[in-house]
Amino acid sequence: MSAGSVPARAQDQGLLIAASLCCAMSLLDTNVMALASPVIAEALRTGPTGTRWLISAFFLGFATSLLPAGAISDLCGRRRVLIRGLAALALTSLMAGAAPGLGWLVWARAAQGVAMGFVLASALALIGQRFPEPQARARAWMLWGTIMGLTMVVAPVLGGLILHFSGWRGVFLLNVPICLGLGLAIRSLATESADLDREAPDAVAILSFAVAMFCGTWMLIAASSAGWADVQVLAAGALGALALAGLVLRLRGRRAGVGVTPLYRQRRVVGAVMAMFAYAATAQVMASLLPIGMRVLAGATPLQIGVLMLPFTSAMLIFPRVGAQISQRIGVWWMLLAGLATIALGTAAAAALAGGPLFFAALFVIGAGAGAMNGETQKAIMMTMPPGSTGLASGISTTARFSGVLLGFTALSGMIEPSAAGLSGIAPAMAGAMAAALAAAGVIWMTVRPGARG
Repeated sequence: MSAGSVPARAQDQGLLIAASLCCAMSLLDTNVMALASPVIAEALRTGPTGTRWLISAFFLGFATSLLPAGAISDLCGRRRVLIRGLAALALTSLMAGAAPGLGWLVWARAAQGVAMGFVLASALALIGQRFPEPQARARAWMLWGTIMGLTMVVAPVLGGLILHFSGWRGVFLLNVPICLGLGLAIRSLATESADLDREAPDAVAILSFAVAMFCGTWMLIAASSAGWADVQVLAAGALGALALAGLVLRLRGRRAGVGVTPLYRQRRVVGAVMAMFAYAATAQVMASLLPIGMRVLAGATPLQIGVLMLPFTSAMLIFPRVGAQISQRIGVWWMLLAGLATIALGTAAAAALAGGPLFFAALFVIGAGAGAMNGETQKAIMMTMPPGSTGLASGISTTARFSGVLLGFTALSGMIEPSAAGLSGIAPAMAGAMAAALAAAGVIWMTVRPGARG
């Protein structure tokens, strides 16, 4: 059935749901993998370092592909890139499900991350392009946020059921029929759109960013076991710093490329990106960090973890609408600062109450702050970007989000004390998240100087 044979309103709603489900696949993967990684580590007989790489490899591929994916989707066609991204995700999921050992699986996870980056960036670009009017776009992002929140709630329980009945390989094989169904839906409902005036992505800048992220990840993971004085850790840090310096010099010397050169000098763009990064590194990361802590420290089964995560995930579902309503009254920048303050309060309480029953009330507070920020961080980035750059905006937004998750996870997971009694071993990680949230709020305040509404 062609897209033109579907009534326009139903076609728009169908496309919005299908594209939102494409985005939700990233949350489904990260939440389910947080449950599966300790099980995989036990099956493949690997230690904490291998467990971290199972999650970090995905985020590394994901974060480094998002900026070029957003630019490529604008240039080559958002529908075309999304369909091909779903096909690549299905293929890499089959590779992960068939992995004979840890090395194969880590590389397959990195390839999955790259494919998921193209899926997410092009799906977000399709939504932004299809709903250009402010009111329609606001309703679209509200439905998008609801679907993402529902995924946060369902994923831990669904992951526990999959692991219980089909083992860890079923976690990856589940992606194949989902990708097939979503690909057929996008092909039927979406019309092609592209911005042929966009310049091609800057390969040097993208490579510099990828090297910096890889070295930073390697440094944080290696330091947790070898210490900060280890030669490998120091070398990774030095190479990453050189790559980051090269990226900055490249951006300063160009006015185009990955598209961010004119933007990184704009204070509100920087503030919006910082808010997204901080939200992801201190709150969204809990979706990956908490299940590992519950498994390693408390010995909880995947199904038990799914239930124990409900205070956090249910708050993530409830509070996006609350955040949107508050934002209309006080402005998006004040809402972002209030969200970070709530996350800092929740993580401080979690650090103090770890090991006790009130710890789960603190998780609800963290989820409330994160839920209130979730849609607002996306909105802040979209409203600071120039018109006609939905692919670039989605690329910048999701790069900031998953770079934050990647670096937050590698840093905070290294703070967990596995020898501590029960969940008290997660207290240092919660304290670290609190400090990061407060520091980020201070930087954002100094950057955007919120005062005017919106």
